[in-house]
Amino acid sequence: MKKMQMKEHSGPYPFGLDPVWSAAENKLSYLNPLKMKLSVIIGVSQMTFGLVLSLFNHIYFKSVVDILFVWIPELLFLACIFIYLCILVNLFLILKNNRH
Repeated sequence: MKKMQMKEHSGPYPFGLDPVWSAAENKLSYLNPLKMKLSVIIGVSQMTFGLVLSLFNHIYFKSVVDILFVWIPELLFLACIFIYLCILVNLFLILKNNRH
């Protein structure tokens, strides 16, 4: 049976959280804001999915008035506020300078 060994890794992890944070002194001050930001992104993704489903519902019932006067304003509101927020959160997570 072949034994599994961990590879030596130098550099940032391409996906996930670096295990070094579990031993860091400022673990909570890093992980809690990260979890909050990810929760916002997941919530906005769910709202966007619900909006797409409502579009399919309006199309199925051939309700052009609902598409024009309900769905499009909902999409504009969602895009202008929440999707913009998610873009800023992602930029913050990607471009963050880790000086503490």
